[in-house]
Amino acid sequence: MFENPIGATSGIMGPPSFHFDPCDYGGYLPEDDLHPDYPEYLPPRDAYRKHTNIWCGGGFREPRKRPVPSLPYFPGWKKLGGKAEKTKRVRSATPRGFAIAVFEANARAGGKRRMASPKRLP
Repeated sequence: MFENPIGATSGIMGPPSFHFDPCDYGGYLPEDDLHPDYPEYLPPRDAYRKHTNIWCGGGFREPRKRPVPSLPYFPGWKKLGGKAEKTKRVRSATPRGFAIAVFEANARAGGKRRMASPKRLP
């Protein structure tokens, strides 16, 4: 799976397999959610829109959506302009609800796949 917002990637890799907005998977996060690293920048439960494309293959399963309402405006977004390293990290962070959904949809696919144990990772 390769994730990237709208941009030049489609010209290189062809059309995406599917796309999503973070709020499409916010329901995987608890109702009292706050972002653990960037609560001042990203709204609770990934309740924002950011069109993101996914290219995938090899038996990847698109996760089931559990949408939450998108906030029309979140004050933290005003702080995410410019080219500072922290801004780049926040803007490129994979939405947590989507990450959970991908894990749930693919870790148990067919009962054969399993996530690698952290002890076995290089």
